[in-house]
Amino acid sequence: MKLFASFLFICSSFLISSSFASDKIEDFAFVDIDGKQHNTEQYRGKWLLVNYWGTYCPPCLEEIPDLIEFSDNNKENAVVIGLDAGGTDIAGLKKFEDDYFINYTLAPVQESTLDAFGILMGIPTSYLVSPEGDISAKVVGIIDLKEVDRFINGVSIIDEETADL
Repeated sequence: MKLFASFLFICSSFLISSSFASDKIEDFAFVDIDGKQHNTEQYRGKWLLVNYWGTYCPPCLEEIPDLIEFSDNNKENAVVIGLDAGGTDIAGLKKFEDDYFINYTLAPVQESTLDAFGILMGIPTSYLVSPEGDISAKVVGIIDLKEVDRFINGVSIIDEETADL
């Protein structure tokens, strides 16, 4: 029963759409809060977690510690990018980055980032892009980064439960 409940949780955590299975990310360029130019193409070969968020959004703030931990734990195979969707100015984002000890790339609102994945239905919204550039998942709401970690590192709940025995 525990295994079935875990399976249902995974299914509800990842809103994986069959339409994403063949969708490739359209590469887009953006400038981060430090003025550095980025292009999503430079991240090929790694998982890319793109998180749309806002400084005023309580659920967004709630997931920041997990995003920090995920970024720390997956430096070799994943990149986290926080794309502001709330219109906070660069000075405000830099202060926020310092106050919350954010260790991943933050970018202010810009046309290229708002249009990158289509219409945002709310924030937080996260997209998981495979190393090949395929959009693997979209999550509207707080993302469960332990599930993302399991997904990208190929660890199943069955393996973890067996290891605990």
